[in-house]
Amino acid sequence: MAFLGVLATTLIEGGLPWTGTANAADAPGDYTALLTQPADAAAAATPVPHHPSPCAHNVRSQLVVVNIAKQHMWACADHRTVISTPVTTGQRGDATPRGSFAVQALTRNTTLHPADGDAVHVNYWIPFRLGVWGFHDASWQTIPFGSSHYRTKGSLGCVHVPVKPLRRLFDWVHYGTTVRIR
Repeated sequence: MAFLGVLATTLIEGGLPWTGTANAADAPGDYTALLTQPADAAAAATPVPHHPSPCAHNVRSQLVVVNIAKQHMWACADHRTVISTPVTTGQRGDATPRGSFAVQALTRNTTLHPADGDAVHVNYWIPFRLGVWGFHDASWQTIPFGSSHYRTKGSLGCVHVPVKPLRRLFDWVHYGTTVRIR
């Protein structure tokens, strides 16, 4: 099924893949919040690439995995994928840290002060390393989420997540949830 203007997030429920459409009513269960809105009109024509989920062999009750090379994030509940979405990570010189970390806080409607001296408002802030690196929305981002352009136009090291899946992540994770970035 072709979909315009809205990219769908691939979910796996009980091991069976489901690809959402532009019609949120088609989404099973409470997954309607996972549909992602593209950053701009050009992104609407860009299909979401399918990336195999790293959740299949997970045994943790909650795990968030970010693959920098694929510019993709998965939230795993045991072996099930509950969130799968393209993301934007750090550009060259401002790399997103790699390794295993833990969610340190959950903050709504705050202002971040990155090292470049800017002050930016975000709706959701989920820090996972030193209170400096974390997941957040990025209304100012001009490249599509999941784009290889992150190398030159990406974040300053944080993981930018589209608002709808980020809202779901914010409601789902808790303090101490493991975040694995590779």
